[in-house]
Amino acid sequence: MENTVAARNHREARTKFKRLIAAGTIIWTYHAKARMAEYDVSIREVIRILEAGHEVEGPIRDPVDWKCTYAGSSAGVGVRVVAALNEEGTRLA
Repeated sequence: MENTVAARNHREARTKFKRLIAAGTIIWTYHAKARMAEYDVSIREVIRILEAGHEVEGPIRDPVDWKCTYAGSSAGVGVRVVAALNEEGTRLA
């Protein structure tokens, strides 16, 4: 029973990630902006990876959020993007 609930929650989280990415409902945290600047990756590139990249890890539930890692490339360089659902499941950060 517990595995069934976990699987359902995992599917629901994946569906929410896809819906929020498609809607562009993203909050850019200070940490995200700092990491993007550090690696010289633009908001447009991150959005492209979220939309067209592939899921490499997750969704994984931590004590507060669901997190998912996406991979893609920017200017021929591999880039990983970590997205987190807020507590209400209505925004990505």
